[in-house]
Amino acid sequence: MRRQVREWIKDLLESFHPQDGDRVYNLIVEWTHDQLEIYIRITKERVTFGYGAIQWDGPHSPVPTKIDKYSLDRQELELAIDRSEMLLDYMIKTINSRKRQYRFCQFCHKKFPPEHRFDSKTCHGCASKEYFVVY
Repeated sequence: MRRQVREWIKDLLESFHPQDGDRVYNLIVEWTHDQLEIYIRITKERVTFGYGAIQWDGPHSPVPTKIDKYSLDRQELELAIDRSEMLLDYMIKTINSRKRQYRFCQFCHKKFPPEHRFDSKTCHGCASKEYFVVY
C-alpha cells in the first residue's frame, strides 16, 4: 500500500502546478474486500487530506461525501524540503485512520465501515437477515 501511495504522490507532484486553482486529487486504495477512497484537496490557502464515505440522509438515501481528516497551510507544503515524504506521511495517517473505523460483522465476519453498521457488531446486510431490519 505504501508503494502505491508513494507512486501516486510522485505522479501528483509531477502534474501539480502552483498556479493551478483549487484541485482535488483522489486515490483508490485496495484493502481487504473494500476500496478506500482517499483524497488531497489543495486550495490557495490549505492542503486537506481526507477520505470518501457515505452519509445517510434517510433510510434509502445514501449520499457520497468527503470527510476531512488532516489539514495544513499550503505554505507549509511549499516550504517543505521533501514534499513527497510530507504528503506520504499525511496520506498514510489518513488511510490508517479510515481503516481503524472498520469492524468485523459478528455474523458474516466481513469488515465494514461505520456508515454500513446497524450496531457496533452487525453490518446492514446481516441486520436484514438476522434481525429482519428493512432498509
